[in-house]
Amino acid sequence: MAICLMVSSFGVAKAQSGLQVGANLGPTMGVSVKYEFAANQAIEGIAGYNIPHDGPSFKFMYEYQVALVDALKLYMGGGINIGGLHMNHHHGDFAFGLVPTIGLDYAFRGVPVNFAFGYEPAINFGTTKTWTDVAFKVRYRF
Repeated sequence: MAICLMVSSFGVAKAQSGLQVGANLGPTMGVSVKYEFAANQAIEGIAGYNIPHDGPSFKFMYEYQVALVDALKLYMGGGINIGGLHMNHHHGDFAFGLVPTIGLDYAFRGVPVNFAFGYEPAINFGTTKTWTDVAFKVRYRF
């Protein structure tokens, strides 16, 4: 609620640059940075901590976006995952693998905020896969 009030105090948004920065909430808690470099294409980076698997997680993804209705977009794509798992044990595991992604993104009109909900499993090579990684994102659009 406080975030919405603070953001609404900025008034009507100026021309958007395509850059979005905000929170990534879910099993991986952290920061999401997204850059829309074309009307239907974006790249996203997520730096966070995977709570169920006790380790840092870095995801870099390409996303293709399809406008559905009003300001709602479907996005899909993929990229890579780099991080560590089970870091609270004596021997942690290095994680490297692929990250397919699919989700919905809603951008509010007149307020530079968007919400996104997506599925981002990490299919790691040689170690634990994180099939349950969903994310709710709140981002500010610059």
